[in-house]
Amino acid sequence: MPPQPQAQPQPTAVPASLSPLPQADRRLTAAAQLMAGITPAAGDPVIDRFVALDSFRSHQAWMREQWAPVRARLSAMETWRDQNIRVPDARNRTMLYPFSGPDFLNAYALFPTHARYVFFSLERPSELPDLATKTPQEFTELLASVRDALRDIFERNYFITSYMSRQLTAPRLRGTVPVIAVMMALNNRHIVSAEPVDLFPELTAAYADPTAKRPRMPLRGMRIVFMDPATRTTQSLQYFSLDATDRALAFYPEFTTWLTRQGPATALVKSASYLLHDRQFLQVREALLSTADTVVQDDTGVPYRVLRQAGWDVKLFGEYRKPIPALAYGYQRDLQESFIRNGNPARLPFPFGYHWREGGAGSGLLIATRPVATASAPATTVR
Repeated sequence: MPPQPQAQPQPTAVPASLSPLPQADRRLTAAAQLMAGITPAAGDPVIDRFVALDSFRSHQAWMREQWAPVRARLSAMETWRDQNIRVPDARNRTMLYPFSGPDFLNAYALFPTHARYVFFSLERPSELPDLATKTPQEFTELLASVRDALRDIFERNYFITSYMSRQLTAPRLRGTVPVIAVMMALNNRHIVSAEPVDLFPELTAAYADPTAKRPRMPLRGMRIVFMDPATRTTQSLQYFSLDATDRALAFYPEFTTWLTRQGPATALVKSASYLLHDRQFLQVREALLSTADTVVQDDTGVPYRVLRQAGWDVKLFGEYRKPIPALAYGYQRDLQESFIRNGNPARLPFPFGYHWREGGAGSGLLIATRPVATASAPATTVR
């Protein structure tokens, strides 16, 4: 068992505004922009030498071509969001995203004004590359790895976990943080800081002892503070890498307690391999439902029967299709029947979840709220 006594989590919340005039970190912002195919402001010799490379111009052309349809998809999501998602006082809320990988795109498209974002999944965070140490060849290899890491989210609107184990451990690109930073740059957000965060330093020290019984995957965290350059409004994103099964959380028993302290909160769950259907993830599921008062998810999130039994109001959008063959265990007959009973609501104008082909024609989405829902049509309140 983990060492006793258990360490208490350290405060990590970042206020929505750090100072009257927060400043972006020029080098971190430029690194994110270069990886996103965006030309940073001139004047830094370290950055300017990379902008002049043919490999950067080729990368920039690829990003422009790939980003255009993604931007159109996100625009459709934003229009739908404005019509259907109502989150009061979002600037004082936390957005929780379990099993997120580096998916900042969907989180920010659906919840762009939350003060804080908390992501967690298996993939390690790592940090932004230090461009001052990169040769032109290393930089060129980094850009190739960025393209590889973005292909699935650009095409399918989700990451594939088994592919990420390779994509995010490339020689020049490691972890989720560089990919998150690219997505921030694509949303015209500048980076103020990117620093490690340790919720449980006493446990970290204890598990560093090679003779201790320790988790297979130590908890690792990074906090990115980013800003809108036009308004200087800052937001924060904390990303944690951990095994979130109940058994593994025995090593970090205060993690779910820490999650419950992040309210008021909104939650997003998508393309999550039906993990919250599994009894191995009950602690995370309960923490999510006790903290968030609004959950936006596809069918891979909290089981429909659990939401209904808990008295949540559920609105259905799009279409229910049976899970893809590899995830057939996630089939929910009651959810399918509810879609049919309520007339199969109008299709979503964007792909969401594993049924991404045909522009998302087979995608379905649920908005579950603890109070009475206020989302507008086209949606159907489940009876």
